Amino acid sequence: PLTIQVSSLKDHALALRTEKALKAAGYNAYVITAMVPGKGVWHRVRIGAFGDKNEAQPVMRQLKAEGRNPILVAK
Repeated sequence: PLTIQVSSLKDHALALRTEKALKAAGYNAYVITAMVPGKGVWHRVRIGAFGDKNEAQPVMRQLKAEGRNPILVAK
């Protein structure tokens, strides 16, 4: 499965605010926390679970239209 990563932030509070804003806009957003070797803890704001790239494309296009810079990643 794939997911859309909207942002990766050091600031946990900012990640939570971003998640909240995305949820308010109707997205199935969530935050995961990851330890990145040599870089510390990062909080990744992601949306949904998609079976393939084609399924995710409409959401990617919408996010880009909103001025975001999403990337598609393995869940």
